[in-house]
Amino acid sequence: QSMYRYTKDGRRYWGDGGEYGPNPGGEIEFGDGLLNPDRTPHPQLFEVQKVYAPVQFTAADAVAGRFTVTNRDDFRDLSGFDFDWTVNENGVPIAQGAVPALHTAAHATEPFTLSLPKLPPKPGAEYLVTIRARAKAGTIPLVPAGHVVGWDQFALGVPIPAHITIPRGRTTLQETGGTIALTAGDASLTIDRRTGLIASYRVGRDELLSGGAPNFARALTDNDIGTRGEAANAPWLAMSAARTVESIKAERIGSGAAAVTVRYVMGDDAVRFTSCYTMRGDGSVDIAGAFTPLKQDLSDPLRIGFQFAAPSRFKTVEWYGRGPHENYADRKTSAAIGLWRGAIADQNHNFMRPQETGTKSDVRSMTLDGDGQTGLKLAGDRPLSMNALAFPYEDLARRAPGTRKSTDIVPHDHVSVLVDAMQSGLGGDTTWNAQGRPLPKYRVPLAPVRFTLRLAPVLRD
Repeated sequence: QSMYRYTKDGRRYWGDGGEYGPNPGGEIEFGDGLLNPDRTPHPQLFEVQKVYAPVQFTAADAVAGRFTVTNRDDFRDLSGFDFDWTVNENGVPIAQGAVPALHTAAHATEPFTLSLPKLPPKPGAEYLVTIRARAKAGTIPLVPAGHVVGWDQFALGVPIPAHITIPRGRTTLQETGGTIALTAGDASLTIDRRTGLIASYRVGRDELLSGGAPNFARALTDNDIGTRGEAANAPWLAMSAARTVESIKAERIGSGAAAVTVRYVMGDDAVRFTSCYTMRGDGSVDIAGAFTPLKQDLSDPLRIGFQFAAPSRFKTVEWYGRGPHENYADRKTSAAIGLWRGAIADQNHNFMRPQETGTKSDVRSMTLDGDGQTGLKLAGDRPLSMNALAFPYEDLARRAPGTRKSTDIVPHDHVSVLVDAMQSGLGGDTTWNAQGRPLPKYRVPLAPVRFTLRLAPVLRD
């Protein structure tokens, strides 16, 4: 649906609608399929591949190893497939094995049992088993032997929370006219009194993070534009950009911690948000966010979270959550929970029109690393949505048609780190009216939300 075009300085990109003449169909009618014109996949192709899989598994009792397989093919039985399983502990494989041969007929379901290892309760450990169906040579034309044609993942019991230990050490608190500084050992957190945001979080000379603005809007997707989401997003974008600090308070907590509580009011008293920063003796920082809508005539926000900036020295991101490709509330079936790692510069997808990209759902923790200096780990009080991009997030914001190209999205300035308690799904049942909005269960409700994020330095030898 497009051809290569070139910028004046010779950079190549996919041409958009109006660049080829009048475009009565609108600005999002080009490049709206599952592939780029050169057949490189968009992330949504992986979702189609997963939900259309000819082999599916369900669990009758995962802990006991009792499962069922469903053959969705019309004619072929499952004798042309090999099956295997892997058990992961917090994303790391600890056991694997083969599934006994299955010959399930077309359109049939068959039970089977796996001899899974016994997993004694272990605080802080999450166990998942992934079962896969792989094609044998010659089973499916053009599909190589070993290619995964279907998989599913199941929890093995309910995780036991990790033991809570009280860090040793003491946090000092120092207030000046313009800042509040918390220090624990070599770690320091500085809060700007005027904005209520993190001016600096560092260990020694290694800068780790700044910002932390409450964030309720996103760079509009093609679906957001097609379903008239721009008007609904506008007030949340304004509130994300303009906040009034109603109060800021610093206090010591016990003998080892100190906290700074910032209360914001936004949108003519339409929303209140509280950010509470608590530094502990080991240099870690808990950030508790509390979102409270005060007017019921507001549209649903597209996200509720924080936006940070990290130094560009961070080049690699590792996360324990869904991946490896981007995924959202209503498009994450194809993204397995695992321990994933990649270059931060590779986390965005080059859509024809710049837009929201790169989010990972159900993230337990995310670590930024780079040049051998101190790294940064982020972990929530529950699985959150997280994103690390090698450029300012604002680069993805909607522009006039034809004025912003995919080739304009390049690493520069800083790493954007976005953490959301909730983010709206992508929708897309239609792309021309409100019926294309995400289904209600995938939207962010206009209701109070509380969540906590922990920042922790990752020290290098």
